[in-house]
Amino acid sequence: MRRKDRAFDMGTWVYLKLQPHRQVTLRSHNYSKLSPKFYGPFQIIERIRVVAYKLQLHSTAHIDPVFHVSQLKENKGATPVHTGHLPAINEEGLESELPVKLLEIKMLKKENISVVYGLIQWQNGSIEDAT
Repeated sequence: MRRKDRAFDMGTWVYLKLQPHRQVTLRSHNYSKLSPKFYGPFQIIERIRVVAYKLQLHSTAHIDPVFHVSQLKENKGATPVHTGHLPAINEEGLESELPVKLLEIKMLKKENISVVYGLIQWQNGSIEDAT
């Protein structure tokens, strides 16, 4: 009853939902649900089936460019000048992020054991995306 039939035209700009493919094992903070769910916008270049669309991804993307319509959300703003970036993914399908800089260190006690936490800026992220 609550399902909506979605269809997109060729050349439409859409955002791509990649939440199932994100590597959350490296997230040490409690606010991972505030991480971005959608990437893009990307342009639709082909309709494969009724519910499958092929997107024009960057040449550095290591994922298949065909996605189900449920993973797409239409860009309702103006036509973008530049597109967003996808996270770098290794051969296993996990995000390959390399640390760039250690921003902050703090020591906390957990169950009578001292634990050291570090705030790390990653290669493909900004300071705001540090974990």
